Order: sequence, then structure tokens, then C-alpha cells
Amino acid sequence: MLNWKVLEKAGLISKDYEFSKEDRRLLESLSEDEVEALVSIKKKLGENFFRRNTCGAYPPIGIVF
Repeated sequence: MLNWKVLEKAGLISKDYEFSKEDRRLLESLSEDEVEALVSIKKKLGENFFRRNTCGAYPPIGIVF
């Protein structure tokens, strides 16, 4: 499965969000381990954490580095 689809299924990317070709390429450059880590972090911290601590709309990407 494509990385962006995995992230979408995990709720890290909004289904109706349109990434540029460059951003989609960057998402696809992530390794399987990196994608799994993002999904794991979201699960561990939970939805409420991201709703409280992200700027703007959550998702498209609900991770703040």
C-alpha cells in the first residue's frame, strides 16, 4: 500500500486533502519503518493530544515536530 494511503487510513491525513506532487513524492520516500512509527506515535498519544497541540486543522498531518 502507498505510504500516503497508510497514513490516510490511520487518520494522519484527511481523505479530501490534496498534496502537491512534490509532497506526495516526499511521503512516498518514507521507509516502511518511518510510516509505522508515525502511526504508532498517533496511536500512543491519541486523538485528543493532537487536537489540543496542533496548529490549524487536524489532520492533514497531525504530527508536530
